[in-house]
Amino acid sequence: MIKRAYEQMNLVSIFQAKRNDQLDKSYEGVIIEIDDDSVKIYIKKLNRSFMFRVYKKGTEDIIDYCATDKYVQFMRHDYHKFRLELYQTIICRIFIKTDQYEWSNKVAIELLEPSFSDFLLG
Repeated sequence: MIKRAYEQMNLVSIFQAKRNDQLDKSYEGVIIEIDDDSVKIYIKKLNRSFMFRVYKKGTEDIIDYCATDKYVQFMRHDYHKFRLELYQTIICRIFIKTDQYEWSNKVAIELLEPSFSDFLLG
């Protein structure tokens, strides 16, 4: 219960930083867990971990997807690959989703480096 309260207070501080325009443009994080279609990263500057979904179901006709507990890999049909590995350092952006009711779902992560968008478009 104390851990849950601490996590919610941490979320409040993120919301407040966003409101006051004090949220950084990007953060360095480390991948600490890979679970099927989700990746958990730890951002030291915020002393917080975030779980986010890299893969959206229903895109099988665009990309192939493979995951283990050590890595997650995507491959386009032209054999171009995108891979995230356990303990890999990444650069990400945090943004607040206004369409979510639950507090825990309001914070979202966008990968900047390596860029999943560049992989899809490149």
